[in-house]
Amino acid sequence: MEPRRRLLLLVPTTVLGVALGSAIVGDQHPSAAAVLRGLALGAASLVLGLAVLPRLSDDPRGAAGTPRWVGSVAGWWTGIELAGLLLGAADAGAGRLDRLSLGDFVDYLTQVNSGRIGALTVTTAALITGLATVAYRRDRPLPADLVAALAGLAIIARPATGHLAQQSFGAVLDAVHALAAAIWVGGLAALALTVRTRGGWAAALPRYSAWAARCLLVVGGTGVLDAGLQLRTVTALFETDYGHLILAKAAGLLVLAGLGWWWRRSWVGPAATHRMPAAGSVRRATLEVAVSTVVFGLAAVLATAA
Repeated sequence: MEPRRRLLLLVPTTVLGVALGSAIVGDQHPSAAAVLRGLALGAASLVLGLAVLPRLSDDPRGAAGTPRWVGSVAGWWTGIELAGLLLGAADAGAGRLDRLSLGDFVDYLTQVNSGRIGALTVTTAALITGLATVAYRRDRPLPADLVAALAGLAIIARPATGHLAQQSFGAVLDAVHALAAAIWVGGLAALALTVRTRGGWAAALPRYSAWAARCLLVVGGTGVLDAGLQLRTVTALFETDYGHLILAKAAGLLVLAGLGWWWRRSWVGPAATHRMPAAGSVRRATLEVAVSTVVFGLAAVLATAA
């Protein structure tokens, strides 16, 4: 499957995660806000993964194509964030998008916290799009560290100011949780999109595997602490919709952990010794990213329902 088609797989798997989360909380129809939040998180994670790609991959063809990919994905990310911003303004004002006035939109951007954060995120995504487009058109290297910093800032902006921001260490926990998940998923998605050779996977996959193991520990640890701060009691896990979503996310994380354990046995070793075809590595990476974006969809429902 071509890279662009693999990228499109992120859409139905994210929507599936949102649909599962909506069913858990009793909503018959997935929330548009949650779908947009999940898609935006996936796009932002991929931009971050592409920005850190030089630290993972020695494949020169992948590195040469990074500005084009970053520009394309960041452009989609900007559009998704803008759609979410408009939807949030409509919900906060007239309740319907076709009744949203310019004044209501400006008030949302300037007076409502979610509006200010949304405006920051749209601006950041658009700035990354511009940086990558200039690099691509002028045939210059992508300012990868700057792009990574901007993408990371946008990813942690909402968690750091969300429902746990007023609790001790809550904002830090949420920010670290989101950033670790983005590096984990985005890094692998970036490899799947850009690494085309057996040798490229041999060099990049062992490095990524070490990163992923650390990210798994961080995501799991911060998730447990986060749930403890929010729910307070173990029984709330089984008695509240929020707790049910936490359990669903935890189940998804366990699936990913088991998949990662199996990959270390059946994929990382053969790939590192050039015994795994590049196409086989791409298929495995795509499968893991697809499962991960289902969890992203669950996380989006959790965030919008909090």
